[in-house]
Amino acid sequence: MKNKVKDRISVYSRTLETDKLEKAELKVIGDSYCPNGHSLISDDVVFFDHSAIHLKARHKKNVSDLFVSPVVGDKCKVSFDTKLENDVVYELICPTCKVTLPIASPCTCGGQLVALYLDKGLKLSRSVTVCSKFGCPHSEVKGIDKLKSMQF
Repeated sequence: MKNKVKDRISVYSRTLETDKLEKAELKVIGDSYCPNGHSLISDDVVFFDHSAIHLKARHKKNVSDLFVSPVVGDKCKVSFDTKLENDVVYELICPTCKVTLPIASPCTCGGQLVALYLDKGLKLSRSVTVCSKFGCPHSEVKGIDKLKSMQF
């Protein structure tokens, strides 16, 4: 981020009901990395007391910081510097080295599923994916045995 956040910003999504949240054992993406091995986890923004996944979303000349909930099943994401538009396909990039994140496959919504690696081994079999189309109807972290899918 251009201006480092001095205090953590806590985000509590309305997509997960409080009574279900208290009873549920949350599944959380604890680590994710770009293809160059930079961590995409940010302590600047937290969702349900868990550090956010920080990406940059670029469309034409506009670049925005995007924070995505690491909680499986939560559709919440925030951008503080720019309003991201629904149905726009963004290029997702690493906030540290500015590398474009690799495309794993097309999404059914017309966007692209972009890979975020879960460890520094940088293998697709140990990754999550993020849909590059803002407002994708499958906008949540999903758990699948080896390959998890997260769309925003």
